[in-house]
Amino acid sequence: MADEQETWSVFQDEELVGTIVVDGFDFPWLSGQFDARPHFESLRPLFDREAELLNGTPDFDVDAWEAAYAPITEAGVRLVGPPGKNVTGFILHIEGDRASFRWD
Repeated sequence: MADEQETWSVFQDEELVGTIVVDGFDFPWLSGQFDARPHFESLRPLFDREAELLNGTPDFDVDAWEAAYAPITEAGVRLVGPPGKNVTGFILHIEGDRASFRWD
């Protein structure tokens, strides 16, 4: 279990695009306040589209969601947990100033 108030980092390749201060835990998901850096603006449309598909209809279409999520991973988005460990096999949702994620 993650400690509350942990800070996780979101990178695109080597560029820091934002941080997540964890304030919630609902196994296996962590959630928190997302503090976007200027470079995140180039990724925002990808996360907005993913969130739209995730939350948009009662008939969730997993294939459409996977197609929308693929550009996020293809863009080199990385999740780094404390203390600086790269996380593999993660799913990351960012909606406005909130983020939620899980990892393998």
